[in-house]
Amino acid sequence: CATKKAARREVAALALEHLRGIAQEDFEFETKMQEDAMDVDDNVDQRKAGSIHIVFIDLDNCPGFFEKLPSLLPFGTFVHGFYGGANSWQPPSGNFAFRTLCEKGGWHLHPKCENRRDAADFAIACTVGQDDCKIHASVPFTIVSGDQGFLQMEKCQINPSRRLRVLNPHIYKNDDVALFQDLVDTTRETAQSGAACMEY
Repeated sequence: CATKKAARREVAALALEHLRGIAQEDFEFETKMQEDAMDVDDNVDQRKAGSIHIVFIDLDNCPGFFEKLPSLLPFGTFVHGFYGGANSWQPPSGNFAFRTLCEKGGWHLHPKCENRRDAADFAIACTVGQDDCKIHASVPFTIVSGDQGFLQMEKCQINPSRRLRVLNPHIYKNDDVALFQDLVDTTRETAQSGAACMEY
């Protein structure tokens, strides 16, 4: 009857309005993330200093990192992303793990590196060296990249007091849970040791 049709139209209109609201929220969030990515002075050092595990991501080598996470990274994890060369990177749309990490202050996108294939690698190496001088040695560093050059950093261990390791995402192949679990375990081990502050 006409009454039922009118009710259905009203429900459909409300649902459409709700979906538009969600889409607008996602758009505003992603716009803010892109603006924040251009802000080189956003208290990143302070937020890193309050973390218990810092992860340096080679986004040229592992662009879909967040899409592959099976769950949220533990509280206290700080992720610093790098990209360069001819590559571009955009925040993953509608990704709950990424959005939650950003809301907790645990994400920073490095300004785009130079137009060289290995520019992001050099930026990661330099940043790891700089952070080693500023961040307490109890905070472990993890580099996520398939570039073999980082294995030399792991071998050298620039600071014997700090745990530094390299995770090659390509070795895990289709076992994204194993890569995620390695990151989670490092954060939890540090938290359980009580050696670092867990508050951002």
